[in-house]
Amino acid sequence: MPKKIIFTALEYRGFTALLKEHGYVELGSIEESRYLQKQGIDIENPPRHQQIKEQILVLYTMSGFRVIIRTTAKAQPFKVASSDAGWIIIENEKGNAVVFRQPFHRTLNFLQNMLDYAQIFKILLLNMPLCTCGSEIEFFKTGLRNYSIRCKMHEIALDHIDPVDMYDFVLMYLPKRLRHVVNVKRSKDAYNKSLANKKGKVFGQRVIERNRWKKKTI
Repeated sequence: MPKKIIFTALEYRGFTALLKEHGYVELGSIEESRYLQKQGIDIENPPRHQQIKEQILVLYTMSGFRVIIRTTAKAQPFKVASSDAGWIIIENEKGNAVVFRQPFHRTLNFLQNMLDYAQIFKILLLNMPLCTCGSEIEFFKTGLRNYSIRCKMHEIALDHIDPVDMYDFVLMYLPKRLRHVVNVKRSKDAYNKSLANKKGKVFGQRVIERNRWKKKTI
């Protein structure tokens, strides 16, 4: 198992500063209110944060989609949560989570890995197209860790863009380094899935069983 690490307060401040340079704002902050007012963004269902003790940052877009980052730490006073799972999620305009990135664990390069996907998801949302029929685009799940995009009106017989894998779509907009990040992750997933198939196992079975257990114990 990879060795767990605890980042320093200085490293964490640098991480959040870089996120803010990319347009992320802290949930519930004055900066968030000012940003929403300046951009004229009306939030129908604001992200919930009452039960979360860690710092959460959010990137809003005019399409209504937003990126939520749960950092596993808070800045003032600096404290790292006991749980080591950091999350990056895409929510739609109704506040429903539509994309879950596999959790990041506090191992080597934890902060850099989260920063990379914060940029990848930002670029994805800022380049979301309209369908050829003029309708908006939605995300839908195609596998354990796979998502695609398609027209919201896909069930109606009109001229629609073809569904496309989320990462296949965003690759054309990413700089070289971030393309490499995505390709390495997809290669690892493909290898692990192939290995699971050879052993007669289901790829991600531990995650599926863990989620079922959580549901039964609530």
